[in-house]
Amino acid sequence: MTEIMNLYHSFWNNIVPHKSVFSDFLLAFPEGNVPLELFDGTRNVPLQPPYITYTLSDTAFFGGTLETARIWTRSKNILQVSGFTDYVKAAIPHGGIVLSLPDNKGSLYIRRPTPPTKFCQLQPMDESDIKVMYITLEVENYIY
Repeated sequence: MTEIMNLYHSFWNNIVPHKSVFSDFLLAFPEGNVPLELFDGTRNVPLQPPYITYTLSDTAFFGGTLETARIWTRSKNILQVSGFTDYVKAAIPHGGIVLSLPDNKGSLYIRRPTPPTKFCQLQPMDESDIKVMYITLEVENYIY
């Protein structure tokens, strides 16, 4: 499962372009594991939105689960978070995408959910300048 988790982590960390001192893409973290600070090459700096959080479950057998991702931004309007969401939507075409482990040891099949499940929706937050888009995906993991 570790290899599948690494594959999924790499997917989220290479999907939404966004230039920062840390990366050319939005940083992504497993849900509940967002660091308070990151090292920028010279010192630790507080982590601020935008970034992505995501979940991945182990089904124990071949099969799929509904997984979530959240895109967190700090903005007065929803344009930035909506734009980031468009990159996710473009990366997962109708029919889904398959990510494979090296040497064909396993794979992830990621697709948009089937109706009536929503692909994304804006999540209300207490702070008016924090915008969060809640994304739902169907993910099947296969380890051979």
